[in-house]
Amino acid sequence: FYFPALNIESGTRISMRKEKFGNGERYHIFNRGTGKIDIFRDDDDRRRFLCYLEEHLYNRKHQRVVEVTAFALMPNHFHIALLQCIDAGVSYYLNKVCQSYALYFNAKYVRSGCLFSGRFQARHIDKDAYFLHITRYIHRNPLVLVGADGLPNYHWSSYPTYLGREKSEIVTDSSAMDMFASPAAYKDFVDMWKAGEDDLIADVLLD
Repeated sequence: FYFPALNIESGTRISMRKEKFGNGERYHIFNRGTGKIDIFRDDDDRRRFLCYLEEHLYNRKHQRVVEVTAFALMPNHFHIALLQCIDAGVSYYLNKVCQSYALYFNAKYVRSGCLFSGRFQARHIDKDAYFLHITRYIHRNPLVLVGADGLPNYHWSSYPTYLGREKSEIVTDSSAMDMFASPAAYKDFVDMWKAGEDDLIADVLLD
């Protein structure tokens, strides 16, 4: 059983999770705004969320809680691929990030109540074949916003980091990048996506 509790101050619903996350295991994490509202209204919002993604990589004992592999921010949701480093690291990280951001957002826009649509969702990436496809799926998510030509310069995802165009203190796991001979090779992998290939990861896609 789990009993949801509401953090009234931040307007974020916090739940005890049924599933347990394993150390050294990878997960695809997703959450969206309640009622599908936009949770990122301007670049300042996006920058603030990225700051929290970096800030909460460590707990109060200075232990790294997760390694982030890839991420993308969309107007009403976000995607993160990560690896858990310590017990309860995933839950600690996402709860801290989402609570911090909800406090900021509600104060800025003078609102109250839940910002996110319940607890974050997670899918275990338990097959090697999924891993690279998940990063590609995440990096292609903003395609509807900026088009194919704009993806390499979309600052609100880790794709420019994979292409060597930007440095990131958030992306601490280079495993996916290391599987390619060069950033150009990874770009080719992203560009060569064809309709139907997401069927390979259909059971871990969340939207």
